Amino acid sequence: MEWINIAFNIDGKFVQHCAAVIGSVIRCHKNTERPCRFYIVYDGLSEEQILQMKTLVLGTLHQIHFVPIDVCWFNQFPIGENTISTEISISTYFRLLLPPLLPLDVHRVIYLDADVIVNDDIWNLWSIDLCGCAIGGIPDKYSNQRLNKLRCHIPQQYNYINVGVLLINLDFLRSLDFTQKVLDYIVNYRERIFYHDQDVLNSLLYNKIKYLPYKWNMMDCYLYKNPNCGPDYIEEVKASQLHPGIIHFAGFLKPWNLECINPYRNLYSTALSNTPWENWTKTRKYPIVQYMKFKLKLFLKGNPFFK
Repeated sequence: MEWINIAFNIDGKFVQHCAAVIGSVIRCHKNTERPCRFYIVYDGLSEEQILQMKTLVLGTLHQIHFVPIDVCWFNQFPIGENTISTEISISTYFRLLLPPLLPLDVHRVIYLDADVIVNDDIWNLWSIDLCGCAIGGIPDKYSNQRLNKLRCHIPQQYNYINVGVLLINLDFLRSLDFTQKVLDYIVNYRERIFYHDQDVLNSLLYNKIKYLPYKWNMMDCYLYKNPNCGPDYIEEVKASQLHPGIIHFAGFLKPWNLECINPYRNLYSTALSNTPWENWTKTRKYPIVQYMKFKLKLFLKGNPFFK
């Protein structure tokens, strides 16, 4: 049997959101001859949370495996101050250790952030040929490309990618001794790191990346009326707005926030139906005064999304 391998890295705060991603994968997956093996690389999950997540694959051919990780690996990794956000936890770096953490008979894997929703058969992403590259990914927003490449010392002819959705050639990374390269980079270039593991992956692999179709990582900025992508990709991105393969809620507001206006936010609720989290409730991101300012700005400038 050929498996589709899918990996996540989470802590206890993102269990529900990871469950929504898995639910969306299963809901859209049509190729019953190629079931999914979900690998959850985790820290801080309770036994109850693990048992709840196991229910997601009951009655299916899919499997779910839990891979605990020792956070002591990451004591020297930059987090919080002087990085993009103090809200991001150390678990964001877990994906850097997928080559040694996953079984050796897992040769390639799809990595998904826990703030995405899958909207197409994941087989269509899995079947993309990496053509000998280490990873496949989608360019990050166009407005940040130049500065990110300068900071990370990446030649301008390459794209700096977003790492929320990746197709990873694990055998290639193992052959590079990638884990040691990651540890060396953190020690030697700590001051360059702003976007956490995303900077590390781009800095080490910028010339070993296959660029995937934009539909597989439709971030908020690509769902705007004026998408934040390079001029050569406007037509592709606008076509993908109507039929995204993966929606990535990469902005400040997530589909579990009351303030979220992403046109695909309701897919999050759909993905959680018939799961232990089906009776979830939305939370407010902003305090009331900031929320009123948000609503006023929205009224004055209009909804930025394409619909």
